[in-house]
Amino acid sequence: MIQIASAAHIHGEVYHFKAAGSSNWPKMSQAIAKIDEARAKGLDISANMYTYTAGATGLDAAMPPWVQEGGLDEWIKRLKDPAIRTRVSRRKCANRPTPGRTCYVAAGKPDNVLLVAFNTER
Repeated sequence: MIQIASAAHIHGEVYHFKAAGSSNWPKMSQAIAKIDEARAKGLDISANMYTYTAGATGLDAAMPPWVQEGGLDEWIKRLKDPAIRTRVSRRKCANRPTPGRTCYVAAGKPDNVLLVAFNTER
C-alpha cells in the first residue's frame, strides 16, 4: 500500500490495521514503524483500526469445518451429541490451528472470546 500510494502520489489508508492473532501481536510495532517512516518521508499515509483481539465474526469461525458440513440443521444435530460437543471443546481441539478455526485460535485463549449477539425467536 505504501509503495502504491507513493508511486501514484495519492493518499494511502490501511483499513482495519491490525496484527490479527496472538502469534502476530509482536509484529504490530514493526508495522507502525513502517507507516511512521512513510509519513516522515512526506507520504500521505494513515490507518484505522478496530479493537478486536482477533476479529469479529460469527461463531462458525470457531467451529471446525467438519461440524458444519451439510448446513445449519446438520451442524445443530451434531452439537446436540455430547460426544461431539466434547470433541470440539477447548479441551480437545480448540488450540489446534485448523481451517475454519482461525478467529478462535487467533484470540489466544478462550477467555478472549466474547459472544455478543444471538438470533433467537425469544
